[in-house]
This record gives sequence, structure tokens and C-alpha cells, in this order.
Amino acid sequence: MTCSEDQNTSAEFLPPPLIPTDNAEPADNPPAHLTAETAASPASSNTSGSANGEEKAAAPTADGQFSAGQTAPSEATAKQNAPAAAPELSTSADSSDSSESEPFPTEDEIRQAIYDVVDPEINISIIDLGLVYDIIPNPADRSVHINMTLTSPGCPLGPEITTAVYLKVTRMPGVRDCQVDLVWSPMWDPMVHPTEETRMALGIW
Repeated sequence: MTCSEDQNTSAEFLPPPLIPTDNAEPADNPPAHLTAETAASPASSNTSGSANGEEKAAAPTADGQFSAGQTAPSEATAKQNAPAAAPELSTSADSSDSSESEPFPTEDEIRQAIYDVVDPEINISIIDLGLVYDIIPNPADRSVHINMTLTSPGCPLGPEITTAVYLKVTRMPGVRDCQVDLVWSPMWDPMVHPTEETRMALGIW
């Protein structure tokens, strides 16, 4: 075999040359199937967001938990959607404000209020007995000052009588305080201080 024949034989086994075509994909570009998967991946990761980038709060399941793929609402969203707290009722109103808006009682009205207080020993009103000497209303500070006495300085029912007078007066509308003082001057005189009907009831002529 000659050299020319060897050259011809080698040429028969050479691969055909590569001919570029228009449909060939450039080597630098990834395959089309990888490009499609890559493009779809970020879209699937953003399914919980809206078109403008705002987060959509996912509704919890029946047991209060959030299922996979759902996003719990942010703290700011939870505070915004929380129901408004009920207004607190005001408990700081002073009872003295209501008493100041009411008319202050007169001396006669106070006398009438304590008329029901009786001396327990004889069951007669302290007003009819003449035990109340002075009733001094003070509208400026909504208080009442009362000077009174007892049938005798050693009367054991003195605290009970003065307490009953205090309660009667302080429960009157418009009155905030009452001061009851026992005085012994002048001494109570059954011939002078009781009313005529009371003296007759006591058998004093």
C-alpha cells in the first residue's frame, strides 16, 4: 500500500465537520428546561405575597395553628385588627360635687329632720323637750353646727342621742358634715324648756 492510499484510508474515518445551524443554542446559555424551572422558582416562593409586595395574612386552622405555606399575621397587623378596648368607667366622681349642686337646708328644715330623735327614757322628741338650743347652718362649707343638752349631765344615753342627731342631719341632701356639741349652760329646766304639751305629758304644771 502506498502512502497515497494510506492518506485516502485515513480520510474515510475522519468525522464530518461541524456545521453551525441557526437553531443551535449558544454554549453560554443554560438549557431551556433549566431556565424555565429557574424562572418558576421565585414565583412559587412569592405566592404568599400580593402583586404590590404586601403580605397577605393567612387564616388559622380550626385549632388556631397556621398550616404549611401560610404566614402568620405580623404584630402590627394583629394590633391593628384587635378590637378596641372598652372605655373605662370613671369612678373618681366625688360625692361632695353632687351635694354642692343641691340646695342647702334651712334651720327649720333641719329642726324638722331631727324631730324624730327621742329621749329613750321618756320617749319624747328632743325638740319638744327643748334639749336643742342652737341650730347653725353654714352653707359656705355645707356643714351644720348644733348645740344641745340632756335632761341631766349623767344621762347614760347621751352618746346614743347625739349620734342619732348627727346621722339625721348628715343624711339630708346638700349637707356634708355636722358637729353636735353637748352644752350645760344653761342647764335644762323642765319648767322652762319643754313645750306646754310636753310639760302636761310629763305632769309638770
